[in-house]
Amino acid sequence: MDFIFKGAGTMDVSLHELVEKILWIVSFIAVGGALTLMFFLIFAQSIIGSKTIHSQLESLLRQSK
Repeated sequence: MDFIFKGAGTMDVSLHELVEKILWIVSFIAVGGALTLMFFLIFAQSIIGSKTIHSQLESLLRQSK
């Protein structure tokens, strides 16, 4: 009967390692997403603002012709 418990113990260890790897990958993805969101929030105004200014300049050029 001792071999049954030893086999179950190795199964728990491998399951524990699998859960650790999954949590590590998920946390890595979450940190990457947070960095991407911060980058977008910091630079969104300049990116959107430059597009707006560019379109306004193009419309002024069309009106002047």
